[in-house]
Amino acid sequence: ARAMGHRGMMEGSSRGGRRRRRCLACAALCAALLLFTVGLWVGFMYLAQDDTRSRARGLWGVGGARELFDNACHESSCRREIAMVYEVRQLFEESRRKKAGLGIRAAAGRAAPNAEETAAAAQLEGLAPLAIKIEVCNGLINQRIALLEGIALGVILGAQVLLPVHMPFNGVELPKQPTRTMDRNLQRLERMFDLDALQAGATELYRDHWCKRSDEPASKTWCHGFQRPALLYGNATEAMEDAISILGRKRRNVFSLQWDAATKPEALSVLEAAQREFHAGIANLGGDAGSPHVLLDLGCTLFSLAVDETTESWSIFWRLHRHLKHEPDVREQAAAVKAHLASLGVAAQEKAATFGFAAPPLEGGAPGYNVLHLRAEEDWQHHCEAWMGLRDGYHRDNCMN
Repeated sequence: ARAMGHRGMMEGSSRGGRRRRRCLACAALCAALLLFTVGLWVGFMYLAQDDTRSRARGLWGVGGARELFDNACHESSCRREIAMVYEVRQLFEESRRKKAGLGIRAAAGRAAPNAEETAAAAQLEGLAPLAIKIEVCNGLINQRIALLEGIALGVILGAQVLLPVHMPFNGVELPKQPTRTMDRNLQRLERMFDLDALQAGATELYRDHWCKRSDEPASKTWCHGFQRPALLYGNATEAMEDAISILGRKRRNVFSLQWDAATKPEALSVLEAAQREFHAGIANLGGDAGSPHVLLDLGCTLFSLAVDETTESWSIFWRLHRHLKHEPDVREQAAAVKAHLASLGVAAQEKAATFGFAAPPLEGGAPGYNVLHLRAEEDWQHHCEAWMGLRDGYHRDNCMN
């Protein structure tokens, strides 16, 4: 009986052990399934985030748009600037797709260049890896501001600047017969400004600015090796645009893009972001022999830079202002006008004296004078009619005052 009882106890113990082992196996299986499920979920989320990061990295795999602004702002406060960064990226992507559609391949897979391409490649030797093309608009003072701000953008970005070939002189806006038209009276830029003097001053400014920043990629362009001109103008601008047009259709490492920077004070932030993308992925732009070249056509650069006393833009702008002088013939005409006005001042003083008014000359012996330019010609009245008739939420009652 004791033996039977002992055997029964042993069998019961054995069955209990098997049950415990089965329970442990089930628990292990459940745990494994749970871990597998969690792993799948985590992996899916990681891939989704990684895909988002991949889209945010843009063309050359650098950080997302917020990182391009050095985390200086929250996404909510920089939404417009971030959108503009993506706009610039989209231009690069579109250009790449077009090149792919045209079957543009690396140098090793292309036929030998023809004479036109060889000449264009030689012309491109004088172009910096990153260049911007600027235009001017509106009246003479705004044209001057557009030039200065466009070149200042180039200095800060380390980008060579292609100056406009032409500028409008005294244009005429014609009435609506049958449609409103405008004769801008375009003249060569060098007829108004001494571009050789501007070139010398700007090139010196580029060197001073970038030789202090030897750890920046652009310093290699402006402080070491072959010294390119800071500015291209006149025939040089036209020849460079032709070369880029020719090679942009044939090579993967030559891009020509358009982005309107006019009246966008945040343009600098956007362009600095594009510049960082460019330098971060400069090796990936290749595929052909030679350095990559990107020309960004900014259009009119009026009010594209917020010139602020607290930033480097202030000293750069005013240093360029000192170098932007009028062409000698313009200066001679201006001197003649000033002398004539001074003579009128003398006559006015003499006439005032006949009425008993004392009008002593100013310091230096020359009488002072004021000049009021009242734009009231017929074409200006037609312009104001169109300008003040726009209904876009802006105050436009400042034309005929």
